Amino acid sequence: MGIYINGRLQSSGGGGPSGPHAATHEDGGADEIDVTGLSGLLADPQDSLSTDALLFGANSVSATTTTRYLWPSYDDSLCPTSPVQYRAPRAGTLQKLYVKHNTPAGNGNAIVYTLRINGVASALTVSLASTAADGSDLVNTVAVAAGDLLDIEVTKAASVGSTPQNIVASLEFAA
Repeated sequence: MGIYINGRLQSSGGGGPSGPHAATHEDGGADEIDVTGLSGLLADPQDSLSTDALLFGANSVSATTTTRYLWPSYDDSLCPTSPVQYRAPRAGTLQKLYVKHNTPAGNGNAIVYTLRINGVASALTVSLASTAADGSDLVNTVAVAAGDLLDIEVTKAASVGSTPQNIVASLEFAA
């Protein structure tokens, strides 16, 4: 008996699954469980690729031209003027930067969101009008080493009049 993940038997013998959710029979055996197609929910031990999402965000990026930095995760406040950095837990590739203005506002001037690694601007960047809701960089990728410091810098060449609110940036971190 065992569990099938993507059509492969992951364990066998020992009477199969146990615990409160295992279907057991009078002979002590258990049903085999087929979870083919649930690879997004269950990790396949045969796969060596691991992908996570990193999030950065803030309630406000300010309307002025002052350089700001998104908070790792999210903070319901104004972005700080000094970077709050996130340390990469492993080596990998960062890609697919998405930025969302959940409440667009202002005069439409551009706001530029740039991923920085160890304080240096990377190729992952999104330029988004203050009045736009969504922007992305789906072309560029950057490599990071375990322990690198990551932050997202927010710059504006001109005042945006009033600030967008509830800004969230996400990117894919693939090992």
